[in-house]
Formats: sequence, C-alpha cells, structure tokens
Amino acid sequence: MQTRIVDPPDEGENVAGQPKGNALVVPPAQELEDIEFRLLLDAIISYYGFNFRDYTSPAFRGKVRSFMAKENIAHVSGLIERLLHSSSSFEKFLYLLSDKPDILFNHPAYITAFRTIVVPILRTYPYLRFWLPCCGRGEEAYSLAILLKEEGLYERSTLYATDISETMLAEAQAGEFDAALIPLLQKNYAAGGYKKSFEDYYEVVRGRLIMPPELKKNIFFAQHNLATDGSFNEFHVIICREKMKDLSEILQRRIQCLFRDSLVRLGVLWTGATDHLGPLGCQDDYHELGETLKIFRKLR
Repeated sequence: MQTRIVDPPDEGENVAGQPKGNALVVPPAQELEDIEFRLLLDAIISYYGFNFRDYTSPAFRGKVRSFMAKENIAHVSGLIERLLHSSSSFEKFLYLLSDKPDILFNHPAYITAFRTIVVPILRTYPYLRFWLPCCGRGEEAYSLAILLKEEGLYERSTLYATDISETMLAEAQAGEFDAALIPLLQKNYAAGGYKKSFEDYYEVVRGRLIMPPELKKNIFFAQHNLATDGSFNEFHVIICREKMKDLSEILQRRIQCLFRDSLVRLGVLWTGATDHLGPLGCQDDYHELGETLKIFRKLR
C-alpha cells in the first residue's frame, strides 16, 4: 500500500485546513443589537421615509423593546420583518414612540409665568399662530386654548398641533380624557391662575371628559416629523417642553434651528427645564424672559 504524505497546514490555515479568515466570529450581544438597530432604522427610512437615525438614547431603545414585548417579538430582526410587511404594525410603532404621558394644565408655575410674561406680548399682535410639536393626545393644546380663551385671545389665534402618529393625532382631535382625572385637573387649573370654573370647559359622557367644539375650532392637528420635515409657517409662539432630552445632539440642533427659522422676529419659544439652547449654539438668537423659566424671545 502506497503511503500518503500530508503537508502540515500553512500559517494562514487552521488545523482543519480552512483559512483562519473563515473562522466563525460571533459578536458580543451588545454589538449584535447595535447592528440590528442600525438595520431597523435604515429599513424604516428606506421604506416609510421616517428618519429615526438620530434617536440614539437608551430611552428610545427602551420604547422599541417595549413594543417588541407587547407584540411578542424576540429579536430586532423580527421587528424589521413585522414593520416592513405590516403598515398597521408600523402605525402602532409610531404611536408608541409618540406616547408622552401628560395631563391638562401640567406645570402650573410655568402656565402662570406664561400668562404674566408672554400674554402681554401677544396682545400687541392682530392675529396669532402657535405651533405645538410632539402634541401627543393634545393636553397642551387644550390647556393653551383655555388660557387664550380666558385672556380674550382665542378668536384671533390659530393653534397647529403636530405629531408623527396619525392614531395619536386622531385621539387628540377627539379631545377625550379620563374623567377620573378631574380632581387633579381642577387642582392644576386653579394653581395655574385660570380665571373661570373648569367645569365650563368640558362635559362628562360615560366616564370620559370631553372638550367642547368651540374649544376645538381653532386647533388644527396634523402629521409632522421633526427629524425630517421642514417649517410650514411663521409662528408667534412655539411650545415644545420636555420633548428633546432623549434625542441626540445632532437631532436637537436640527430641531432648534427649525424652531428658530419658524418663529417670527421677536417670537416666543417655550422649552422645558431639561431642554438647553446654549450647548447647541442657539443662545445668541434669544433673550430669556425671566430667570430659569425656559421661555425665550427671538432677537432676530
């Protein structure tokens, strides 16, 4: 029998004779998730046109994981498949991302400041346009509408309330809230310096607090994506409180520039306590109306 001589493996081969470069390398779990999230965001912008690439915070990923748990989806790759093949699932996904729990007349101290500092400025205009991006279920829009009504400004005001989720916007348009919240709302209403009785602004039907048509008539709810869409009007007031803290600095900068360019000269921007203009290079465009109030007036 002839003896077969086998050459030893080259330095570029493993003991099985396969190139070392072909060895299976499994990335760590975190690295794998990062790859899946990038694919998810690429798929969403490619198919639906919604850009979430700068939504990089742990809070955003937490919302995505919450959606996956509700939908019984084990991996982000499974979420990609679900969203691309089901537009209804994608709308549910947008709804979850838009869900920012709020209540009517929230932050009474800021409402009082707005009434005493900003309202006198608003009285100098013959008509007023307000923009409330990321409006959620419309709590802030209705709170502002009541304030303007009591100050005699509502009839010459138009409120544009926008969000990315059409389902969320439909709920906001309906103007219905849980009637169990009425005691808390009454307390906030009184603390915010509102003048009339809160009962004048709603009726209760089957456990739901319903806003009247006369309060809705000057509020327009529309879809708008701060990450991709541009300005659609010139506004005297933009109110976007506590909505940007979970966004990347790149996206915050884009939004701040969008707000600046959407305001009339001497228009008012009302941000939240955690939203900062300074680090984004916008501080020179505004004058703060009072210390630590986060209410700014555009200079130019």
